[in-house]
Amino acid sequence: VKQQQKKQAAVSMKYFLVISAAIGVLIRVRNQLAGFKPVVSKLPHLPAKIELPILKDVSQVRVEKNYSFPGPESLVITENYLYTGLADGRIVRVAKNWTSTTIARTCGNNCPDLKTCHVSPWDAMDSERRCGRPLGMRILPSGDSLLVADAYKGLLKVSLITGQVEELTGYIGLTNDVALSPDGTKAYFTVTSKRFERRRIFYAAMEMRPTGRLYRYDLTKNTTRIIARRLHMPNGLEIINNGKTALVVCGLRVLAFNLIMSKANATSFIPVLPGTGDNFRLSTITPANKSCAPFCFWFGLGSTYSQPFNLLNFVQEKPNLRTFLVGILPYRAFVELIPKAGILAVFDSEGNILEFYHDPGGTNIGPWFSEAHSFGDFIYFGSWYNPYLARVPIADFAALSSSS
Repeated sequence: VKQQQKKQAAVSMKYFLVISAAIGVLIRVRNQLAGFKPVVSKLPHLPAKIELPILKDVSQVRVEKNYSFPGPESLVITENYLYTGLADGRIVRVAKNWTSTTIARTCGNNCPDLKTCHVSPWDAMDSERRCGRPLGMRILPSGDSLLVADAYKGLLKVSLITGQVEELTGYIGLTNDVALSPDGTKAYFTVTSKRFERRRIFYAAMEMRPTGRLYRYDLTKNTTRIIARRLHMPNGLEIINNGKTALVVCGLRVLAFNLIMSKANATSFIPVLPGTGDNFRLSTITPANKSCAPFCFWFGLGSTYSQPFNLLNFVQEKPNLRTFLVGILPYRAFVELIPKAGILAVFDSEGNILEFYHDPGGTNIGPWFSEAHSFGDFIYFGSWYNPYLARVPIADFAALSSSS
């Protein structure tokens, strides 16, 4: 009996070693194919949870969702229209009654059939390279063109009159957001990663290598200049202080770059955000339609970053664990593993938090807000993740504010 037990134990150990070796090979191959090489990082300490009265639960507000607009990352508001870029590469103009017109497709003159531009947060069919993926957008002072940061095409100029798409920079990395100098002659834009495309952006987040950059494009000279290198996941940005300062979301922080110095030195503006940062925009009112003079910032945030736990914070000093997770999990499962939330955070002009609108789990408005704007009687919510454009009556935000 003992000999039989020993034989069974030996066989079990053999199977265990074979399976372990196979898993090890799988992890190594998948990491090599993904180009994933994690490093030890140091993220901000987890802040305390946001509490009342700053915290405002939006899980019960009224929501309209229009599924004609998948993945509306960035929103540009004019008097009568909203412009947004979609996950299938389209730039659309949306009226207050939801009627819409396609202005252009960022794939330019060689676009594939729109039906082949499959939409998913992880680009399962690998169509974004062909179809384009517009992210951050701004309208030029002339009002007749948009500047568009396309994840695969670089910085673009899109005519609102003819729909013509002009490539300004070409592909130089994951181009993510864009902002204009006060006179409209210079465009500042972020490249989030030089190593990973948008469709694998979470690999960049988990690798934690600071490969991002801040650029300046001169619209009068058609020249591009690097303003700052080795940034950790630079994303949304705003130009303030009469064009002298660029505020840039870098992962979980907001840095301020002095643009009048020959070398754009960075200082801390917001030491730690209460969620993973995306785009943010300047406003003179809060979502409840109250003044925030001289101005405030509306931040779209994804997964919460606060005590007691955050996945990124937990794995920051564990590159081997990150290697294991990336190697063993399909990318879609990896994305879905990250806890989700829908967050609109409002900060004042000095970087102090004013309001924190939270949709726990993203079950009502949706997860992964990328931007939010008031337009007419509604607050519109952009999201790279959601297959719809959402809007909530401003009156519902005003009610939340008055009840706090």
